[in-house]
Amino acid sequence: MDFNSIDLNFVQSRSTTLAAVLPQVVASIEAQACLPDGTSVKSGLSSGFDELDQITSGMSPGELIVVAARPGNGRYAFALDVARHVATVEKCPVQFYSLISLPEEIAMRMLCLASDVEYKILKTATLEDTDWQSLSRGLGKLHDARISIEHLKGNQFEQLLKSMLRNQLDSGNKKGLVVVDAFQLFDFSHSSLRVDEAYRAALAALRSLAMELGLVVLLVAGLNCQLENRLDKRPLLHDLPRHGMLETMADTVLLLYRDAFYHGIKSDDDPSISQIEVCVAKTKWDFYGSCQLMLSGKNFPVAAYWGH
Repeated sequence: MDFNSIDLNFVQSRSTTLAAVLPQVVASIEAQACLPDGTSVKSGLSSGFDELDQITSGMSPGELIVVAARPGNGRYAFALDVARHVATVEKCPVQFYSLISLPEEIAMRMLCLASDVEYKILKTATLEDTDWQSLSRGLGKLHDARISIEHLKGNQFEQLLKSMLRNQLDSGNKKGLVVVDAFQLFDFSHSSLRVDEAYRAALAALRSLAMELGLVVLLVAGLNCQLENRLDKRPLLHDLPRHGMLETMADTVLLLYRDAFYHGIKSDDDPSISQIEVCVAKTKWDFYGSCQLMLSGKNFPVAAYWGH
């Protein structure tokens, strides 16, 4: 793929004066000062997880966020939960692109989340009367959600950029969220660039478009399997795939870890069954920290909602 052939003429740089920007900065500081202690102004969209938003101050327009974890540690569940919240609570448009799952599968998993019905029950259609009632409530929550879903192939990175632009124009240029699962599966082997250079150029093009359109971009990524050889399985920045230098290009890196995946649970009602640890390993504001999040309203294992 030749990145020079991508038409990004709509991405135009603009300059402004310091005097024009300072009033906005002061207004933001004043708004923060008026809040009660312990609360913060979100700079953009909420993730739906208050503990995480306290660390990151929300998701800013134009921000490139990487969510990474080993399989079974909730990265896909986390991304879908954030997408659901942005669409149904924040009332903002969401674009969900997947190189792994078909739209029907994504919709089913989103319905699991909205209705609190296990994925296996929906997949096997073994619903009780209470499940049907929950399913009906879930459908009601998702009915007006502005979520577009598209399945991409590994050689369709340019299609991703074009779809982002088209969907953003269709939404009336409203701020929103773009989820890409999983970025590392894009194939740039036919590019005139080296693979690492091609990934870096793709990330730069994606970030430029996100900033121009005012979109939050959330990239779902895997981690190197070498971390499985460590005693402590909590991921670190250097566990990210090296090609594309995700940790360098990203504004924010969230590393997910689920203790129950590695050490099991004590009982069926153990709350850790659906708990994940999110480490904010990098932000452009130098805000760091970790928090424990519950991905579901009930004590179901993550796999009960999302499969393995």
